[in-house]
Amino acid sequence: MVPWLILAVCGVILFRRHRTPALALMVIGFTVALLAGIAQFVAYYEFSKTYQTSGSLTGADVKPYASTLVLALYGRLGAPLVGAVGLLWHVLTLGASPNNRWRGP
Repeated sequence: MVPWLILAVCGVILFRRHRTPALALMVIGFTVALLAGIAQFVAYYEFSKTYQTSGSLTGADVKPYASTLVLALYGRLGAPLVGAVGLLWHVLTLGASPNNRWRGP
């Protein structure tokens, strides 16, 4: 979760500076990936707590956490891809050659 946090914070800093749709996509993607990691941690904690108290997992035990599992699954799969596409889009539109100096607005 720490890499997603670092990438989301860097994206916010870059978004404040440049304000492009590519950076907005990057911030959204990596922030959702961070939230999905937190949701996965919470779901794992709740499942382990339920399993320790009842000794087995049933459908009734799993049902309240279904939305957490969906967020964790799709967030962990799709969100880093969205963030990476936004970062790549930003780098390609910026002109990422070593001789390209930023000269200000």
